[in-house]
Amino acid sequence: MQTLTQIDWDNYRLQGDKVADEILQKTQEQDAWKDLRKVITIQWGDNQMLPEDLPDFIQNYFTDNAVLPDGADLEKIAKGQEFFQKNAEDCLSLLGTMSLPYCYAAADGAQVLYFSERMRNDAHTRLLETARFVFEVNQRDSLQPNGLAFTTILKVRLLHATIRFHLKNHKNWDMKWGLPINQEDLMGTNIAFSSIVLRGLRKLGKKYTNEDAENYLHLWYVVGQLLGIEKKILPQTMKEAVFLSQNTEMRHFKSSHVGNVLTQTLLSHFDDILPPLVPRSYIHSYMRFLLGDRTCDLLGVPAANWTKYMVETLPIIQTMKTSFGKSPHPIRSYWEARNMIAGQAKEM
Repeated sequence: MQTLTQIDWDNYRLQGDKVADEILQKTQEQDAWKDLRKVITIQWGDNQMLPEDLPDFIQNYFTDNAVLPDGADLEKIAKGQEFFQKNAEDCLSLLGTMSLPYCYAAADGAQVLYFSERMRNDAHTRLLETARFVFEVNQRDSLQPNGLAFTTILKVRLLHATIRFHLKNHKNWDMKWGLPINQEDLMGTNIAFSSIVLRGLRKLGKKYTNEDAENYLHLWYVVGQLLGIEKKILPQTMKEAVFLSQNTEMRHFKSSHVGNVLTQTLLSHFDDILPPLVPRSYIHSYMRFLLGDRTCDLLGVPAANWTKYMVETLPIIQTMKTSFGKSPHPIRSYWEARNMIAGQAKEM
């Protein structure tokens, strides 16, 4: 990872994704919005066939970019995916209780999530989409040539560009927040899904080697580049990941209305899926245990009402897993997907 100044980071806030942004420009010029909508609708699993009647510039985008970037190591990728498969339940839980709130604390970047309204209006579906994306890139062989994940990743990349295209011209968008879904914010989301999850596993007492961690980071280093993030701002070691998280927190973590609203939506989602007898204070304390009081104070998470050593001894995580598995909501598919991956791991 290249050493950068704060001025460099400021410049990254004004940079999008040249490849995907050019597709949006051509879509505008050729009035091909109907065709674009066909490909930014994500269909999960094996149903990833692209329409046959796409304009050449969209078809070529998928053909030209469905390749691993220079420096990708298939062995490390496979080991990173295996690491996820072994820790799938915990990684999944941490996405909702640590990774997403971490993103909400970066107030300027969280503006996009607030403007899009998807998290505010349908948290269940939004969380399901996030989990499915993570599962798909972590399926065995999904990043081999013609692997399942390429089309999904490239669709998400175009979805980001579509949001950026429309939101940057929105009358209420303030460029002091940066370009919507800019390079720095994309990097922040990448580490939220990789190194912040690794941090959470440590918090939960899970043991793994430095090699395990760096294999998982490498997987997300590759996925990040496929999503259009410049490789020089993606971490390849835990030392680099720690630096990036500290720099992100220093530059962007602050209290904000949007961060508080998104967090309250997330907490309400947990209210819906946890058994009625489980007090809401459980999840408050659990999130404070994972994220720390400073971040949770910024997000408006109510104060914990028991000490950290009590949180560590309570079976909160198992309660959450059980409730996810029995929930009538679509989030149950998280565990169906997890069982699918677990089955693949046994076959290896």
